Amino acid sequence: YIAGLSMGGYGALKIGLRNPAQFAGCASFSGVLDIRDRVLAEDLDETMAREMVAILGPDRRVKPEDDLFAITRELAEL
Repeated sequence: YIAGLSMGGYGALKIGLRNPAQFAGCASFSGVLDIRDRVLAEDLDETMAREMVAILGPDRRVKPEDDLFAITRELAEL
């Protein structure tokens, strides 16, 4: 199992969903799950902006492999 709190919740779900054979389950507690909306939010403070750069890279572009909803759709098609 893997779980995380806040941005760690996003990471836990991303890792868990990307590696279903390795984890029996994954959980997020108060996680930022729709990263696409959060990156585009107008109220993004400096700390959160730095976190987004650390997670997504300097362009803060959400690639399909970083989008939990895209990952879930991909798994549903298997």
